[in-house]
Amino acid sequence: MPSAATQPEDAMEVVASEEVWEETENDELVFDHIRVIVRQGSRYLFARQKDRYAPAQGVRDGVAHLHLLGLVHNDLNPSNIMVEDDAAIIIDFDSCRQRGEPMGVKGPTAGWGTYTEYATPESDISNLDQIERYLLG
Repeated sequence: MPSAATQPEDAMEVVASEEVWEETENDELVFDHIRVIVRQGSRYLFARQKDRYAPAQGVRDGVAHLHLLGLVHNDLNPSNIMVEDDAAIIIDFDSCRQRGEPMGVKGPTAGWGTYTEYATPESDISNLDQIERYLLG
């Protein structure tokens, strides 16, 4: 990493973050978002509030898009999802097949779904709740 002297003036560096919790009607505390403070040059700024639920929703939206295209991923698991900031990207499409296409030797990672002979959207959908629990901690 370049030293502060060689970083561009508009470079941003995260210097602090804090979790923000809210109280529910039942007097329970629930996680709401994260506030991020960044340093840009000699200024300190509130960055943005990161939506804790956005990556999980991004995976659901990505799977829905694949299914609209007639495709099934067939191997949704944490190692096939990249998360940066509030965005989740589904990767590793070597098990991806057209809906109804024979799976052959490809299929889900052990512990993340059940092998099926043919590609069906249900194989992706069955993993979404497990993926969401993983992403939300």
